[in-house]
Amino acid sequence: MKKSIKQIALILLALAAVMSLCFSLISCDGEESGGGTTTEQKIPGIGTSDSTLAPLGTGGTGSTAASTTASNTSGTSGSTSTPTTPPPAIDLYINPLTGLRTDYDASGLRPIAVVVDNIKAAYAHQTGLSQADIIYETLVSPGISRITAIISDYSALSSICNIREAYVENIDIAGSHNAIMVAHGGASHGDFVSIATARLGGGWNEALGKNTYGYVNTAADVGFTVEGGAKYGTIKYYSKTRAEFMQNSLKDGLRTHYYTDGLARADLGGENGYDTILTTEGLMAVLNSKFSGFNQAGSTKNGNTKGFDFVAEGREKVMSGASAGNINIAMKAEKAKSTKYVAFSYDAAGKVYLRSQDGAAHKDAANGKQLSFTNVITLFTDVTGTELKGGANVCTTKVTGEGTGYYFYGGKAMEIKWSKPSWSAELALTDMDGNALELARGKTYIGYVGSTDSAAVSFS
Repeated sequence: MKKSIKQIALILLALAAVMSLCFSLISCDGEESGGGTTTEQKIPGIGTSDSTLAPLGTGGTGSTAASTTASNTSGTSGSTSTPTTPPPAIDLYINPLTGLRTDYDASGLRPIAVVVDNIKAAYAHQTGLSQADIIYETLVSPGISRITAIISDYSALSSICNIREAYVENIDIAGSHNAIMVAHGGASHGDFVSIATARLGGGWNEALGKNTYGYVNTAADVGFTVEGGAKYGTIKYYSKTRAEFMQNSLKDGLRTHYYTDGLARADLGGENGYDTILTTEGLMAVLNSKFSGFNQAGSTKNGNTKGFDFVAEGREKVMSGASAGNINIAMKAEKAKSTKYVAFSYDAAGKVYLRSQDGAAHKDAANGKQLSFTNVITLFTDVTGTELKGGANVCTTKVTGEGTGYYFYGGKAMEIKWSKPSWSAELALTDMDGNALELARGKTYIGYVGSTDSAAVSFS
């Protein structure tokens, strides 16, 4: 009898275990399905219209995260509940322009190369440069330089001002990274029109009865016209007189010189002055509109970014060489009288070089941040000056070919070589023995200086 009771007890225990397992499986299946679907985490891309997702780079998930936190704080009466903190954003991708991790997927999308004014009168209005991944600097006139800002993630830009006309070297710099050039028209001197057309596409279109542009031309494209500027905030201080002149001059093609036409922008403001501002909204209007000259020229935002070689993750750049806590650069064209002075000082705490120009800290006028770079590179090349009719001087910088230069990192300096065989080729950097140069992960400054001036770059 006792044996029978034990057997019955064992059978009951086995049945209870089976029933418990079944309930557990049913419960897990119901919790996972949540009504039949599984929610996947989305990484927003350029131009996303998903209002529940925060802009790229914020590290959040917009209203979705907010609602999750709110629901966890509303417990029943007499009970307490700890708010759930959303998990930190995981940087899934590598920015090919900096080597740093990011939550922005740059694969299949070209970066932008924005041509920015760097004349003294523009300093007070110059905004947005602190968000650039790479900055190139070239002379455009004796004592005056121009900046080309290369940016990978342009899905949530702070405004960039002032956009200026492009030169041939700006086309070639953009080609180093397969970037979309953004400029306010093109230089009137030389043969910019035919070169831009051959390299970037565009030109006069008989069927459309207008010019198309193989780059984003803020002087004429969708979002940067008078009407578009009012809608997207891409034009500031734009007078009626100036606007009418611009519209009429565009009929003559890309050769118009937009700044020496009798309606000079003496201080980038006032009745006839203007600023051209690049905003995310204005840029997207161009890239996504079938009426854009950029798209009608057959150009596209699709394509892969060309970057540099960076030290692998988990490793620190080891730099040996001469001390270079302070760098002084004198940008001067052959036979020119005026010089553009640029300086960098090493901030050991931040492990970056801080940029100054014309004897003062170079700051982003929007946020007051001094421009800083992990890597500073100076490349020796031919910088020539040409005197135009009317007494204007124009500088031309050769950014293709090959030469030598300096690489600065961590308060140290080393000699390097550079080469770029064609306008669309990548800029290749090596040590003096020809070994590929690995840059430290971070932002980079590249300045072109005249090769004939031995005092163009000094450091200590």
